[in-house]
Amino acid sequence: MLDAGPDGRSLLTPPERRRAEAFDDASAREDFVAAHHLARLAVAGLADCDPTEVELVQTCPTCGGPHGRPRVVGREGVRVSWSHAGGAVAAVAATGPCGIDVEPRGAPLDPVLLPQVLTPRERARVGAAAVPEDEFLRLWMRKEALVKATGRTLDAVLGWDVSRVRGGRLRPRGSGSAASGPGGERWEAAEQQTATHACLLLTRPGTVVDWA
Repeated sequence: MLDAGPDGRSLLTPPERRRAEAFDDASAREDFVAAHHLARLAVAGLADCDPTEVELVQTCPTCGGPHGRPRVVGREGVRVSWSHAGGAVAAVAATGPCGIDVEPRGAPLDPVLLPQVLTPRERARVGAAAVPEDEFLRLWMRKEALVKATGRTLDAVLGWDVSRVRGGRLRPRGSGSAASGPGGERWEAAEQQTATHACLLLTRPGTVVDWA
């Protein structure tokens, strides 16, 4: 967990501060602040600038609210993504589409949920895994990261088969061939695990990244 401290809070824009203050839970508020601070550090590392020069903006395309896919003001060639969950934060800045997700480990599998969010190939992979819970989490994080990388909704992404991301192509549910759009693009995944959390980064091949 990154301790953003007072300096991290001072970097937030007024909309970010209002969102942070809206959290009733102090730990969730600290996670939010730390993730936004870490995102600035990642952008600064990639763009070779000071974190104080990094301005992040989120605007929902549906309601216009200060949430949704983020962008870096004044740096059109830089993409950014972040995630926070239960005391863990992660962020990435990249020269191309990117998405990152962090999730707590250890949750039991829900057999009712599996067919709703996984393709048959993905469910088979979970069933054959030495630790099915970790394999499910890996696939779920790929889908969450794909949402952030492409700007598509989670409902739209759930039907994509992400079981063979590294070196392969995403495939739509039930399809035996690559599809157009996001399903026809190559993606690569990198991941890290601790005893309590898992983190997964999704990027296009050849993308330059700075992530933590």
